[in-house]
Amino acid sequence: MPTLYAGTKISIGNIEILADNIFLGQSKVAINAYNYLDNDAYNFLNATNLLENSLISNTIDTLVSNLKENNIWNKLYAMYPLVGGTSNTCQYNLINTSSYQLAFSGSWNFNNNGISGSGTNNYAATGFRPLTASFDNFNKNNSFGVYVESNIAGGYDMGLQGDGATDLYLISRYSNNMSYFYYTSSLTSSNTDSRGFYIGTISGSATNNQVLYKNGTALNSKNGSGGNINQPIVFGAANPSAIEATSRLYGLTFIGKGLSSTDASNLYTSVQQFATSLGRNV
Repeated sequence: MPTLYAGTKISIGNIEILADNIFLGQSKVAINAYNYLDNDAYNFLNATNLLENSLISNTIDTLVSNLKENNIWNKLYAMYPLVGGTSNTCQYNLINTSSYQLAFSGSWNFNNNGISGSGTNNYAATGFRPLTASFDNFNKNNSFGVYVESNIAGGYDMGLQGDGATDLYLISRYSNNMSYFYYTSSLTSSNTDSRGFYIGTISGSATNNQVLYKNGTALNSKNGSGGNINQPIVFGAANPSAIEATSRLYGLTFIGKGLSSTDASNLYTSVQQFATSLGRNV
């Protein structure tokens, strides 16, 4: 049966089904008489021309559904699943394909496991600039995350360093075998293996509101004061000058609002399932 798109009617016996309907409480798009995709998953897969890839389609659909069921979807500004093995497919933001697309600079490698840089001149601009758009009190309510598949020390995973205002960055494993989530001041934890899913988050102003997570478990926390970021966030290096670029292999990255410990745990479970389905899990 050929692929069907939103608005198309399909007939099964005497029953007609509209391709864009409400299915199991979520907006779904019928891609054939038996399979449905979440509408947001469909939009991403259509933009990346990956609808016909059944493994990626099912994996993305499950990821989106899990994020929504765990009330995380609406806390995300951008999530990059880094699927398809090309710069074109890896640029797209799952949350909204028309905003915050990655712009790759320098040397990057794209394959079925995700993307990796050369470690010398690479970075990816997210276009996410907190002070030029309306965000939910971003300086006290933010999160960043990377799924790292290779154990390599050195380099910055995500954020901005040296912008002349407030630095904000996430490092899975620096050359001193420490993980960092820096926002105004360092939050660190000893770590000799960069592989895993890392989240740095600022959530509100309560005690220990700044937390660094690995695989859903808090590595360390502190009282974070937050601050204003006046430059765009980049991925794969410290800033748009490609300073501290990394050659680590990435399977996913995201930018969002502040996350609770429950959110961090549920997000890890969802992302780990996504990575396992694609054979890129660690």
